[in-house]
Amino acid sequence: MADSKSDLPQGTLDLLILKVVALGPVHGYSVAQRLQQVSRDVVQVPQGSLYPALHRLENRGLLAAEWRQTDSGRDAKFYHLTRKGKTQLEAQTASWRRLSEAVAFKAAELSTSRVFLRTLARSRADVLAGLPQELRARRAAILQARLDRLGAGERTALAAALPALDALGAGDPAPTAVLPEQPAHETRVGS
Repeated sequence: MADSKSDLPQGTLDLLILKVVALGPVHGYSVAQRLQQVSRDVVQVPQGSLYPALHRLENRGLLAAEWRQTDSGRDAKFYHLTRKGKTQLEAQTASWRRLSEAVAFKAAELSTSRVFLRTLARSRADVLAGLPQELRARRAAILQARLDRLGAGERTALAAALPALDALGAGDPAPTAVLPEQPAHETRVGS
């Protein structure tokens, strides 16, 4: 896995903790283990971030805690969701879902734009390679129709990409340098 680390967005740790605790009473160490397990080791929450978050959620009345023995016989503070915590979890989950759907929609738009740019690069490369006039005109009409449907921001991005597309010439019709794929990042909270 990549060694690159990035922080979780502000407030995300609280939502993740609420989600885990909603499954049933759990002690802090188990919260960290569960987050690491379900994220396939992408989210690793150190104690220096986890326990202050648990205390903050408890102080805000979103979690309640009681001391119990763990399976190994140790005393530990077990957290459970309060009514207020459940309401907060539902609100944050709905907000996160709306954000995720908006991002997924934008990602689908970007993917469509990436395909469009690759098509444009191929067409420009074909023109440079000397396709027959009739085929060039047909491709130009199709591309112009697609360009007419673009928003202002997409047109600006496309205008910035055209020099790179032209530089590709007939050699590489897939301009991966124009819109690179984003690498996956391991996420670590705190330090």
